[in-house]
Amino acid sequence: MIMPNPHPSSAPPTKPLLDVRGLALSIRQENVGWIPAVSDLNFTIAAGETFALVGESGCGKSLSALALMRLLPAGVRIERGEAHVLDEEILRLSEAEMRQRRGRDMAMIFQEPATSLNPVLTIGQQIGESLQTHLGERGQRLREHAAELLAQVGINDPLRRLSEYPFQLSGGMKQRVMIAIALASSPRLLIADEPTTALDVTVQSQILDLLQKLQAERGMSLLLITHDLGVVARMADRVGVMYAGQLVECAARADFFSAPRHPYSRALFAALPETARAGERLAALPGQVPAFSAMPSGCRFAGRCGSGDRLQVADDRKRCLEEAPLLEERGDGVWVRCHFQGTGDRCQVADNTRRDAPQDELTPDTCPLPPELAVRGLKIHFPIRKGILQRVVGHVRAVDGISLALTPGRTLALVGESGCGKTTVGRALMRMLPITEGDLFWQGQAVVARDKAQEKILRQSLQMVFQDPYGSLNPRMSVGEILLEGMLALGAVRKAQEGRERAATLLEQVGLKPESLDRYPHEFSGGQRQRIAIARALAVSPRVIICDEPTSALDVSVQAQILNLMKDLQSGLNLAYLFITHNFAVVEYLAEEIAVMYLGRIVESGTTAAVLTAPAHPYTQALLSAVPRIEGGREIIRLAGETPSPAHPPVGCHFHPRCPQATPECRQSYPPSTSVGEGHRVNCFLYQGAKV
Repeated sequence: MIMPNPHPSSAPPTKPLLDVRGLALSIRQENVGWIPAVSDLNFTIAAGETFALVGESGCGKSLSALALMRLLPAGVRIERGEAHVLDEEILRLSEAEMRQRRGRDMAMIFQEPATSLNPVLTIGQQIGESLQTHLGERGQRLREHAAELLAQVGINDPLRRLSEYPFQLSGGMKQRVMIAIALASSPRLLIADEPTTALDVTVQSQILDLLQKLQAERGMSLLLITHDLGVVARMADRVGVMYAGQLVECAARADFFSAPRHPYSRALFAALPETARAGERLAALPGQVPAFSAMPSGCRFAGRCGSGDRLQVADDRKRCLEEAPLLEERGDGVWVRCHFQGTGDRCQVADNTRRDAPQDELTPDTCPLPPELAVRGLKIHFPIRKGILQRVVGHVRAVDGISLALTPGRTLALVGESGCGKTTVGRALMRMLPITEGDLFWQGQAVVARDKAQEKILRQSLQMVFQDPYGSLNPRMSVGEILLEGMLALGAVRKAQEGRERAATLLEQVGLKPESLDRYPHEFSGGQRQRIAIARALAVSPRVIICDEPTSALDVSVQAQILNLMKDLQSGLNLAYLFITHNFAVVEYLAEEIAVMYLGRIVESGTTAAVLTAPAHPYTQALLSAVPRIEGGREIIRLAGETPSPAHPPVGCHFHPRCPQATPECRQSYPPSTSVGEGHRVNCFLYQGAKV
C-alpha cells in the first residue's frame, strides 16, 4: 500500500525519523482465538515534527504506541508490518536489543503518571534508573544530572525533590517527573499518550509549553496521542484520525481543522460543546466503536455514519456496508479512507464555527424559583496532628467560607484548579465530610445537625455522580444489585421485585437496555458505566445531583452523549445540578451560573455568559486563556509557581503570589466581594469603587 507522505506533495521529500508500514495487531480472545485489532496502520513522522493521533477510546491508538515501544501486554501480538526508527527495523529486534533502544532512541510518557511511577521508589531512584542503564552514570554525577532534568521540566528545588516519593507530588509535578524520566537519555522520538488527561487547564498549559520548549531545544519528534482537539490544534503539525483499528484520515493541521474530510472526523468536531448553538443538543455519535471481535466487512464506520444514512442510492449503501474503503490520497497530502469523500451533498462538513454563549439574564438573586439547597459561610478544615500525643498544630483550610445556592432546573458550575476545594465542597454537601462551620438550608429550612429524620430526607434528595465510574461501581455486584442497593437502603421501594422493575425503567431512561441488569461493570464501556452511575443517582428520586468531573476522562463523542442525557434528565425531572469541572467548554454548554474557586474561596461568580465573556478576576482570566481551543488565537496568561498549600495560605489575597497585577494592598488584606454587573461579583482590589 502507498504510504501517506509526511508533507504536502509540493514539499521536497524528507527522510522520516519514524516510518510505520502495514502494522497489524491481534488480540487473543477466550474461546475464539486471535482476532484482528489494528489493521494496516501506515504513517511517518519527520525529525522535529509533531504527529497527533486522535480517536475514541478503543480505536487502537495506545495499543499501536505500545507496539512501537515493544511493550504490548500478554494476549496482544504483532501480526505483520514494519516500523523503522533511524533506518533500523525495531519490530524484529530481540528484547535485549530493544531494551537499549527504549529511552535512548525512543521514549514514552504514559497516560496516568500516578500509576506509572513506582510508589516505593524515590523520584531520584526512578530517574537514575534510566541514566544508569543508558548513560552508565553513577554516584554524584547521576544525582546532579537527575537534578538538572527536574530543573529543565520546571520543578523547583530539584535536589530536595529527588528524595521525595510520588505521593508527595501534585498531579502536574508527577507528569513533569514522567517527562524527565522519558527525556533522561535524549531520545529522538517521544511518544506522549494522553499527557494532559484529567489535568486542570493551567497545569495542562504548563505541560504543553514544556513539551514544545523541549522539542524545540532538542529537535525531538513527538507522537501525541489524545482525544482533545484543542490540544491537537495547539501542538500538531499533522493529524491522523483512527477509528476501529484503522487510520481513516491523515492531513496537515491547517487542512484538518479547516475542512475535515472523513465523516468520522466531522462527527468529532460536531460533538464538541463549543460548536453547539444555544439551546441545541450536541451532535452525539450514535452507538459506539465496534468490538474487535465484530468488525464489519465493509466500512467500519458505516453503522454510525450520518453520510451513510443519507445515501439514497441502494448500490452506494451496499458498497459502504460490504466493500472496505482504502486509504487514498485526495490531493495536497490529505489521505482519506472513504468511498464518497468529497462528493458534495453526501458529505456535508460539520459547522464548527464558535458561537458566543447565550445571554442568560437570570441570576441567583433574580431567579423566580427558591433554591433547593443553599449553603452560607461553609468551612471545612482538617486538623494537622503531630507528635506522640497527636496534638493539633494547625489546620488545612480546604474550604474557607463559601456560599452557594442550587436552584431547581438549573446548573451551577464550580470550577478551579486541582486542590482548590471543589470536590471537598461536593462531599461535604453529601455529608460525607464533617462541616467545620457554616449554615445549610434545604428548601428554605435550616438543616439541624443530628436530626435523623432530616438526615434521611437529605440523603435521599442529594445524590452524587463521581469522576471515575469504574472506581465508584462495585465490580462484584451486577448492575441490578447496584441500582437496587440504594433504593432498599433509603426506602424508595419496599420489595426487591418492585426495585428491579424500577431499575429496568431507569436503565431505559439513561439509554441502556433492561437486559443490562444482570451484567457487571467491567462488561461496559466508559460512557456506559457513567450512564449506570447516573441511573444509580436517579434511583432514589433526588432533587439535587452533585456531578464531580463526570466527563473529564471521556472522549468527545461519549461526552456529548452524557451531556445530552444530563440536559434531558434535568429538563424532565426539574433537577438542580452542582457541576464540578475544569472543562470550560462543558460549563459554557451546560451551566447557567458559575463560581470560580481558588484555595478554598470563591473569587468570582455570576451567570455563565457574564463570567466567560467578561472575566474580571485575574485568576479567571488566566484559566480561560489556558483552555486549548480549536480556533486558537488567544494569548495565554502563564501563572508563576504552584498553588500554595491550604495549610499555609498567603496573607492577604490568596492569589497575590501568582498574580501579574498584584498591588501592595493585595499582600495585606483579603479583598471583599464587589459587584461588577448584575449578579456578577468578584473578590479583587482592582474593582474596589467600581460603578455598576
